[in-house]
Amino acid sequence: MNWFKNLFTRGELEARLKEASAYTRSLIEASLDPLVTISPEGKITDANRATEEITGIPRERLVGNDFSGYFTEPDKARQGYQQVLAQGLVRDYPLSLRHSTGKITEVTYNASIYRNPTGEVQGVFAAARDITERKKLEAKLTEASAYTRSLIEASLDPLVTISSEGKITDANKATEEITGIPRERLIGSDFSGYFTEPDKARQGYLQVLAQGLVRDYPLSLRHATGKITEVTYNASIYRNQTGEVQGVFAAAHDITALKQLEKKERLEKVLREVQEAVNVLTSSASEILTAISQLAAGSVEAATSVNETTTTVEEVRQTAQLSNQKAKDIAEAGQNAAQVLQAGQKNVEAAVAEMIRIRDQMGSIAETIVTLSEQSQAIGEITGTVNELAEQSNLLAVNAAIEAAKAGEQGKGFAVVAQEIKNLAEQSKQATGQVRSLLAEIQKAIGNAVMATEQTSKVVETGVVQSNQAGESIRLAVDATLNVARASTQISASSQQQLIGVDQVASAMESINQASIQNTQSTRQVESVAQNLHELSQKLKTMVEQSQD
Repeated sequence: MNWFKNLFTRGELEARLKEASAYTRSLIEASLDPLVTISPEGKITDANRATEEITGIPRERLVGNDFSGYFTEPDKARQGYQQVLAQGLVRDYPLSLRHSTGKITEVTYNASIYRNPTGEVQGVFAAARDITERKKLEAKLTEASAYTRSLIEASLDPLVTISSEGKITDANKATEEITGIPRERLIGSDFSGYFTEPDKARQGYLQVLAQGLVRDYPLSLRHATGKITEVTYNASIYRNQTGEVQGVFAAAHDITALKQLEKKERLEKVLREVQEAVNVLTSSASEILTAISQLAAGSVEAATSVNETTTTVEEVRQTAQLSNQKAKDIAEAGQNAAQVLQAGQKNVEAAVAEMIRIRDQMGSIAETIVTLSEQSQAIGEITGTVNELAEQSNLLAVNAAIEAAKAGEQGKGFAVVAQEIKNLAEQSKQATGQVRSLLAEIQKAIGNAVMATEQTSKVVETGVVQSNQAGESIRLAVDATLNVARASTQISASSQQQLIGVDQVASAMESINQASIQNTQSTRQVESVAQNLHELSQKLKTMVEQSQD
């Protein structure tokens, strides 16, 4: 120490001290940030020009005053320098300096302790950094972020930002609602995992990264409950200030209403087409119902006519049966007459041989002739009856032909049978005429026989001649009677054929009647079906009109 004193005089030491102080002061003053030194007791021991400016108080008034007294939160300022004394330093300690005018300046302090040459702590050296502009920038950034957030949240459409790796980096409330998942769970998750077609969703944002944007990209979002929402995405890339791609901004638009509108339009189109078809169906059903009602009415009339014709044919059949029976009776009477005449012929021949017995036999012959006369009269009556039956059969055949013509196509078969009946009736009339002619001859022969009998009783002498004449007459009568019998047999056969024909007509008419009844029933069933179809078309038309309303 002595040698140091010997080297420098007091004046030189003072000069050097002043020089060192000036250098230190110049360093302190050169700083644009406020600098202060604080004693362990919290008193300001030094301050630079920037501190004077930020507080509005000159240095000489600052030195010696409490450091914490110049801040809006003195306790926080006191805790700050005490923390430096305890820990050795603090960084970016935020405080608010108050200017003497009342102006507030936001600052952060970086501070550390300083020591003397012996290492003892002398105090705290603190440098303040005015962060007013930074605070303003931060406030603007916060405001901008809040504005951006409000814009994002104000959108009714789901909005998300997606990183280049396909992770969701941000999402708005609409995205939470459409997915049913809160924002904090959405952020960091895979964007494609919320769609029914993850690969298609992944291809979508990769397409944005490759091309810069996509428009109206269709996807189906799945809610946490399983509900599916049809959406279209419009997306583009976004960049930082240096132009580097940061990710994808995607906005989804719910097209459920649009889809429903399209479905509604398609449904309305289908309903219009259905209504047109229903109108045609209703019109057709009405026409069908009218036509079938007319057909049903015609079927009823036809059935009535067929029924009446069937009744008439049944009457004809009964008459034909009666005629057939009478024809059989005539045939039997003819056979009997032939037998009687043959017996008479034998008697005449016996009378020729035995004239003596003529007188005894005359009574028997007379009775026989009387019987023959009566039978001839009976045959005449039967022949008249047959003629009347033939006339009735002819009349019935004409009526049947008229009814067959009314029946149309179904009555053609009946018309043929009616014609056959008419032919049989004509044959019956012809046979009846022949029988009448023969009966006339028989009656004439009987008259001759009566006269011959009378003459025989009067003139026995001429008995042989007259017996021969009687025998000849009887022979002729036998022949005539045989002819009558054959004619009667022909009448019976014709009547039998007539009866068969009438039976066939009756059977055919019964078939026609059954077919007519079935046709009427079928027509009524078809009419019922047509009525149901008409009512159904009306109901369908009403339903279509109500659905359009």
